[in-house]
Amino acid sequence: MSKAILLNRRSFAVLGGASLLSGCLASPDMLTGALTGGAGKDADFGQLIKSLHAALDKVADQTEKLFLVQASYAEVFGLKKRAASLKGQAIAIKRDGRTGVNFRKGEKETKGLLKDVQKKINGGAKLDAAAKRKLQNGMKDHARAIENAWVGGIMIAKVVIDAQSAKKPTFKDLDSLKYLREIVADGPMAMKFLETSKSTYESYSDAFSAEYAVKVPAKPKVKSLMGSGRGRA
Repeated sequence: MSKAILLNRRSFAVLGGASLLSGCLASPDMLTGALTGGAGKDADFGQLIKSLHAALDKVADQTEKLFLVQASYAEVFGLKKRAASLKGQAIAIKRDGRTGVNFRKGEKETKGLLKDVQKKINGGAKLDAAAKRKLQNGMKDHARAIENAWVGGIMIAKVVIDAQSAKKPTFKDLDSLKYLREIVADGPMAMKFLETSKSTYESYSDAFSAEYAVKVPAKPKVKSLMGSGRGRA
């Protein structure tokens, strides 16, 4: 199988239509926390925005780790500008929490790094033992961060679903309107970023194990968030 196929086969896959919870690696206790709260036409947008922020806090913590892991890949392949940009985004999250996350930029950076790494591999990049160990350790952290972030992703998907099924606020209810706009904008964008993170992880897993005999962990067995929490980004 060619090097290009190894990466392209899984890159940026859209995992549509899957059950929100089926096959998720989160523990029962974690899922209980993710799924509590009311829904339907009487949903309270004040409570929904609190739930969204709590979920984004969980995702932000793991997103910082995802950026740092990807920065380590970039360093292995000599992609210094990519590494610096990813580290900068991680610093912003550490400093500002969820408000420091730019999911749109993060998704673009995640996809861009994968393309650049693919070019390096296709060009016959050779790695020494230390570089291979760095990739191996990074893959472990990468998989763990995705699994942990998925708990927040499940929470976000539920908030988006609840907001979509709730009675829409009137123009006089300015706070609820503001919360609704935030939910339908930030929620789907965060879920899209997580989907991209999972897809690119799978591409790295295939390529690093095949090209450099790197021992990689099992791929996170998490199902699509976008299929159940659709909304506009």
